[in-house]
Amino acid sequence: MKTPDIHGPGIIMMLVLLAIPLALDYGLQLKLAKDILLSVFRMLIQLALMGIFLEYLIQWDSVALNILWFLVMVFAASHSAIKRNRLSFRKFWKPIFLAMLIAVSFAVLYFNAWIIHVEKLFSARFFVIISGMILGNSMKGIIIVLDKFYTNISKEKYQYQYRLSLGATRFEAMRPWIQQSIRASLQPIIATTATMGLVSIPGMMTGQMLGGSSPMLAIKYQMAIVIVIFVAMIISVVLALFFSLWRRDF
Repeated sequence: MKTPDIHGPGIIMMLVLLAIPLALDYGLQLKLAKDILLSVFRMLIQLALMGIFLEYLIQWDSVALNILWFLVMVFAASHSAIKRNRLSFRKFWKPIFLAMLIAVSFAVLYFNAWIIHVEKLFSARFFVIISGMILGNSMKGIIIVLDKFYTNISKEKYQYQYRLSLGATRFEAMRPWIQQSIRASLQPIIATTATMGLVSIPGMMTGQMLGGSSPMLAIKYQMAIVIVIFVAMIISVVLALFFSLWRRDF
């Protein structure tokens, strides 16, 4: 069965749905209307431009262009993670960029080569699109781990310094905050993974079934991408935290 297109009237009805959160915002005086409209507007523009760009990217399927776009995606995700945590871009962009680059490159190439066995590892249809799915989740984990670590260790810096004075190495002194922050960053994806299929039908599986794939094929792809995302996320979280520690002392 062919997936139905969304034409003009459908798009209008999609936007009409925003009247509900805006009405609730007005009634409860949340003062979020501006943020809601701005975020939706940015999403619409960005996705529209991405759709146009991906049409050409998939059509051209240039390895050099695909890798260049992948690097742009990693840089943008690194910038977003640093900005959300109000860290110094000059000090932190290299370790976070490198952590994402290593984790996501490993995950997407492993997925393409060993799980779905595509001939062209850097094909835009697989390399760019799967990278985007992995990268978004890795960015969320990095935002949480950096926020938890630097917030908590700053609040308890005297305890950290006390541990150093007792002869602990820098890593040994930081270990409690490292463990806390990594646990906090992984809890959301662990909870999501545990309830996937029972509480929610994940996006990749839904998209494939809407595109006409059989439910079992969609499920196998979803299983694979969830494990790959989880592995990439924990690698990127750990690397981002440890790489960033080299750039800052306490």
